[in-house]
Amino acid sequence: MSKYVEKNKGSFLKRISLKGRLSIVLGAVSFVLILVLCYILVHSFELDIDPQIDDSMTEKAMNGAAELSSTVDKLSHISATINEGISFIYDENDKVGEAPVQTWKVQDFSKNNMVSVTGMDPVTLRSGIVDKEIPASRYNAEAVLLNTLHASILEDENIIGGGTFFEPNAFFPDSSDYGIFITREGAKEKIVQRIDYDLYKDKDYYKAGKEGKSVITNVYKDDKAGGAELFTITSPIMVNGEFKGLTLLDINADVLTKVSKTDAEYPTMFSEIIDSEEVIHGNEKQRGMKLSDVLSEKAYKEVKDLMAGGERFTRKVIGKSGAAEREFFEPVNLNGTTWWFRINMTEIDYDHAVDRMVLVATVLGLLTVAIVILATVFYLNKSLKPLAMVSRCGKKLAEGDFDIEMSYAYQDEIGALILAIQEVVDRVRHIISDLTEKLGEMAKGNFNLSKDNEEYYTGAYIPILEALSKITTDLSRTMSEIQGSAMKVNSSAGQVSFAAQGLSEGATEQASSIGELSSTMSDISERIKETAHTAQEASRLSTDTGNAVVMSNTKMEEMSRAMVEITEKSNEISKIIKTIDDIAFQTNILSLNAAIEAARAGAAGKGFAVVADEVGNLAQKSAKAAQNTASLIEETIDAVEKGARISRETAESLDTVSQHTEKINNYIQDISAASEEEARGIAQLTQGIDQISSVVQNNSATAQESAAASEEMSGQANILNDLVERFTLKEN
Repeated sequence: MSKYVEKNKGSFLKRISLKGRLSIVLGAVSFVLILVLCYILVHSFELDIDPQIDDSMTEKAMNGAAELSSTVDKLSHISATINEGISFIYDENDKVGEAPVQTWKVQDFSKNNMVSVTGMDPVTLRSGIVDKEIPASRYNAEAVLLNTLHASILEDENIIGGGTFFEPNAFFPDSSDYGIFITREGAKEKIVQRIDYDLYKDKDYYKAGKEGKSVITNVYKDDKAGGAELFTITSPIMVNGEFKGLTLLDINADVLTKVSKTDAEYPTMFSEIIDSEEVIHGNEKQRGMKLSDVLSEKAYKEVKDLMAGGERFTRKVIGKSGAAEREFFEPVNLNGTTWWFRINMTEIDYDHAVDRMVLVATVLGLLTVAIVILATVFYLNKSLKPLAMVSRCGKKLAEGDFDIEMSYAYQDEIGALILAIQEVVDRVRHIISDLTEKLGEMAKGNFNLSKDNEEYYTGAYIPILEALSKITTDLSRTMSEIQGSAMKVNSSAGQVSFAAQGLSEGATEQASSIGELSSTMSDISERIKETAHTAQEASRLSTDTGNAVVMSNTKMEEMSRAMVEITEKSNEISKIIKTIDDIAFQTNILSLNAAIEAARAGAAGKGFAVVADEVGNLAQKSAKAAQNTASLIEETIDAVEKGARISRETAESLDTVSQHTEKINNYIQDISAASEEEARGIAQLTQGIDQISSVVQNNSATAQESAAASEEMSGQANILNDLVERFTLKEN
């Protein structure tokens, strides 16, 4: 039962029903398959739709760039037209006051013949710009220039001003300053501004015009135009490769706002124009901002590198807000200056078609999985219902209840399973009944069982019958052996009892002898301990003697060194005495010399002779005393040398005594160590004898107990023999 409970403590999948497991597995498999199919579908859709979106946005960017280019070309064409309108003056060489030249020929449309026109009279004309007389051709050119600028400004609301600037004397001789400019307000009131050459000669666009280049400037604010944002388009006037001046138009930057692309399908989509200085135009929210202001640092660097290539590109970037964005850049070449048309949308808008597809696929997938799970649960619930009946019957069998009935109308696998279970139950019933009967006989002591109902024990049940037969055979044999063993035990128990009593008596005698031996060993141990103590005391005294001898030897060495010093000092004294003897000898010679000189002096030298005689006596006494002292010192030196020899011999004797004392000390220590070792050995021997005594006493007690146990065992063997005789055993 405990194993069954432990099996039910498994994982969740092991504890739920088969129906639940199948439903979960089929649902999971269906979900995974549908998820994979949805992923493949969505990914294929994304691979197909992304290029279409890119192409659509690229096309919009190209169209926006084309519109911008077209707008600028249209405005540039106006300045070119103005240039063409006045370029004819350089084909005329008329002078001031001459009649205007008729440059056109007239043809009659109806008659298709040329009409002769009477020429004009000479006339003197004055310029409306500078207060000077000018030829008729220049006058006409000035009128054409003013009228064309006036008409162009009024006709196109995007032009807020225009003019033509000439090189000195380029429009007509003696005209160093000839530049005109008309604003929109001036055009309405027909007011033209005259511009001096010094005001425009150093402008970048004018210098570029001298090189024959048309220029489109970046957007800038003009304070004279009320702070309006505008950009300028210039067109050089070139005659036979010679620069004569240029025409310029100031264009309202609002015209760039009109070049815009939107798409209702992409709500966040916007477009804008980026000039060569990366300033944004055409988008009111970001107008005047730099491209670096609206992109993250990383995104700006990537876009900047791609813009350097001058080709259109598409890029996914991270904006300043941190959101992913999709960028489309289309270059616009405006007279050699590269502007860019930019389309931007959020990545969410870019992927909204794919996201919508994902949502639809997810909903359809989940709906499909739900339908599959419901259908699976319904079918499994109906198909596995008989297995629930089998499960209930199995639980009853596990609890030992074999009163079960199972019915199933179909002859499929479940029907075969129910039929097999029913047959198993019937066979187990018969086996249990037969085993109950046989075990009852064994309980009564009858091991000689009948061989009825063996037909139930087939297949895996055969070992049960064989095991039962083996059990009865083994029990019969065991009982027979027990009966024979009991008789032998009864016979042997008497012998063991007699031997145990003899062993007990012998052990008692051994214990008495061992007690006496233990007492003797204790006495020996005490004697050895006393010997060891005496040896230790002798060793101590010997050590002290050795120390005293060493100290005496040291003192003798010191005395020997002192005698050596005495000998050295005596030698020094001998040297001094010899010196004194030499002095006395010299003094004696001097006294003789003095006596001789006194004798020569006669009566005058008598006193001096007496003194010399006394000095001579003193010198002789000193010499004699010195000789006596020298003799004493020599005797002293001999005595000291004899004492030194004796002290050396004494030191050698003491050294020999010290060595012998050290050996005696070592012998005494060896005797002491041996005595201690003998004491330890006697102690261990005494301990062993005590243990032997204890063992002998235990043997004696054990022998007595064994005798009593043998008598008890004999009685129990008789009882066991009576019990075995009650069983009915097999004959073989």
